[in-house]
Amino acid sequence: MYKETKLKQLKTNIFTVGFFSWWTYGILSSMELSLSLSNYVIQGLRLFGLLLLVADFFLTRKIDIKRFLLALIIAMFILFNNVMLTSTHYFFEIMIIVFAGVGIDFKSFLKKSFYYFLLVLTLIVGLASVNLIPNVTMFHNGRMRNMLGFNWPSFSAHYYLYIVSLAIIVRGKKITAIEIAILESLNIFIYLNTRTKSPFYLVTAFLILWFVFALLKYNISNLFIVKWGFLGFLPMISYIVYYLSMHYLTFTNLNQMLTGRLRLGNNALIMYPLTLLGKKTSLSAEVGVIGQTYAYVDSSFLQYMIKFGMISFIIFIGCFMMLQWRIIKYKNMFVLLAMSLVIFDGMFDPEFIQANYNVYFVLLATLLEPSSQWLAENESEETFLE
Repeated sequence: MYKETKLKQLKTNIFTVGFFSWWTYGILSSMELSLSLSNYVIQGLRLFGLLLLVADFFLTRKIDIKRFLLALIIAMFILFNNVMLTSTHYFFEIMIIVFAGVGIDFKSFLKKSFYYFLLVLTLIVGLASVNLIPNVTMFHNGRMRNMLGFNWPSFSAHYYLYIVSLAIIVRGKKITAIEIAILESLNIFIYLNTRTKSPFYLVTAFLILWFVFALLKYNISNLFIVKWGFLGFLPMISYIVYYLSMHYLTFTNLNQMLTGRLRLGNNALIMYPLTLLGKKTSLSAEVGVIGQTYAYVDSSFLQYMIKFGMISFIIFIGCFMMLQWRIIKYKNMFVLLAMSLVIFDGMFDPEFIQANYNVYFVLLATLLEPSSQWLAENESEETFLE
């Protein structure tokens, strides 16, 4: 037993270092600073991280053969459909992350992720605020927006949203009013600089919900409507986004409020009708580039449907729904709340399908294990103020 515990700690530590190295490559690639850094440094972090993750997989001692074989079949399809047909290579890296995550201490990993991500984002935003690293200002859609060290204004806001989701899991029912005030102050600071509305409002709303539920000391995951509403959340909002985009002329005010996202989704659906399998698409995210028209689909779920096809989409949301079922089964209210926050964010923004934001891809590894006992541990860690 002692030997197994030590091996699990070793596996978790190697996985964590590997994932953080890979994640750091992702965040550096999205910064203005990347223009002055050697590409060998950035790609070196990526390669080092992936090599550690591959090595970590071979430390896995207990594998459920039936689950592993099913996962392998799904992985082979994703390789063919998402990687080969669409040339989207990061899905290969996501599969490495998921397989390497089998058998790690997920609670320890999420806790370390929260602290590391918060430290890195605070460092980037702090240095950019005092102009020690590039902090470009742009005027877009009538808004003056600071990029806070990144190469697009909304990046810091979405990274912060995922950090708050991790804070919900790490602190759980022991959250204090002072901590909520600190988290909301950071949220306001990022909003005033970037003018990124959606993550600001979502973070504010979920901080309030988190504090209220923690005070009430009532586990809302026991409620019938919460259980089944959470389980049906992904297919429901995916259909809503598709329907609103197809009929955007009926929802002109909503389209305007969403800065044209419904119209862009409609244009993409006309250019690239939904198919069973994936296909190469060209939806430019460039702004102000001569000869290119901005055509990016922001919704994670609509983008996935268009680019990777309906078979892959059903597998994708099916895997996350199985993860959600486990969260319901173990009645972990705070993981439920954290997942709801990032799913809401994915409704009209692309970060949910990007693993350098969505750390919850790692939790799909729990589906290769017969149980997820760590979810039953609804206790939280010490205050991060201490």
